[in-house]
Amino acid sequence: MQASASTFIQASRNRAWSVFADTSAWPAWYDGIRHAAWIEGKPWTDGSILRLDSRWGVFGACVRLAAEPSMAVIEVRIWSSTAVLVFEVEDSVGGCQVKVRESWHGPAAWLGPITRPARTQKLTRAMVAFRHCAEAL
Repeated sequence: MQASASTFIQASRNRAWSVFADTSAWPAWYDGIRHAAWIEGKPWTDGSILRLDSRWGVFGACVRLAAEPSMAVIEVRIWSSTAVLVFEVEDSVGGCQVKVRESWHGPAAWLGPITRPARTQKLTRAMVAFRHCAEAL
C-alpha cells in the first residue's frame, strides 16, 4: 500500500530540510507524533535510530538513507508490518517542492484499498502544516 502528498514551499531547499531534520519539531506538523528523539547513532546518518512516541505507541525508526538536503528514507517496524517513509526536497523556481511517500509492507499492506484515502489525507495535512512551519520566519 502506498500513499503520497506534496507541496510547494516558498523557501529554499536547505530551509525545508532544516525543518524536516529538526525532529523535536515533528509534533508541530506531523499529526500523531508526540515526541521524536535520537536514541542511537549520529542524527541523519544511515543506520541511526529515532524513537517515535505516537498516539499508536512507541516505535523505533531506522534511517535507511540520508542525503542531506535532498532525501531521507526511514523504516519503521509497526507490530508485524513495516512502514517506509520517503521525504524528498527538490529545488523549484521561487522555492522548493517537498514530497512525502509512505509505503506499507506486511499484513498492514492488505488494508491498502481501504486505508489509502485516509493515509493520503493524513500526508496532505502533514504537508500543509510542514509548509507553514518552513515558510514561517
